[in-house]
Amino acid sequence: MLYQNTQTKGFNARGSTPKLTKCLLILMLAISLVHSSEIATLLKTPRDEKFSSEAFLPDKFDAREKWPNCFDSLPDLKTYSSNDVLPAQILSERFCIMDPSSYNIHLSSQQIVECATEGGWKYLSKNGVMTKGCYPDFPRKTVCDDKCLDNKAFETRYFAKGLRNVTYSIREELMAKGPVSAPLKLGASFKSYTDGIFSDCGGARGTVETVKIVGWNREGDVPYWIVSTNRGSDWGENGYAKVQQTVSCSLFLEDAYAADPKI
Repeated sequence: MLYQNTQTKGFNARGSTPKLTKCLLILMLAISLVHSSEIATLLKTPRDEKFSSEAFLPDKFDAREKWPNCFDSLPDLKTYSSNDVLPAQILSERFCIMDPSSYNIHLSSQQIVECATEGGWKYLSKNGVMTKGCYPDFPRKTVCDDKCLDNKAFETRYFAKGLRNVTYSIREELMAKGPVSAPLKLGASFKSYTDGIFSDCGGARGTVETVKIVGWNREGDVPYWIVSTNRGSDWGENGYAKVQQTVSCSLFLEDAYAADPKI
């Protein structure tokens, strides 16, 4: 207990000397400064790498609005796996986002469909792909051909680099570098989606489908992801859908991935 000692000059503590009291006060001040610094750091940065603080992110974001020249109409490739088709689209858009004046390219999803054995992202990272002008989006007579359709010489391949899991930084990744791919659990009615916020996760009968996430928003108290699939621009809202951000729909978001263009 601190009190005013009337027998000596200055502030003191019972049973202590003025010199010791001064040392204690300095120590207490130092500790309080350290804690203040730690608190300030916590307020400025995420509490954990796995859970990004959303307090510093906007309520809505749409990559198509931020980089309008990098998003074209979507091809109808629903007969193929979205795990093969979407990575090529995403990497094409990310090349444009990185340098729109130099890389207005459309990478071949068909080449991944015919050649990849480990999924689109790994193929883009290891092998690279040619453009659709060389390798169009329709089946070829020779599967996994290294030549262009008109038998021109082997075209330059475009590669992905830095393939990574972005599960806990989807929003930050979208805002900085563009779309990501992620699996969502969706009900059968998703195939016939037309508009509005889709909330049918299918329960026990829901199926996991990889989508391309381009943004997020909310209507009232209902938050949703803005996604596209491999069904083309005639499906949904010009090829896109609003999927409610619920725990049941997002069960498999832990497998969200993205990669950067390799220059």
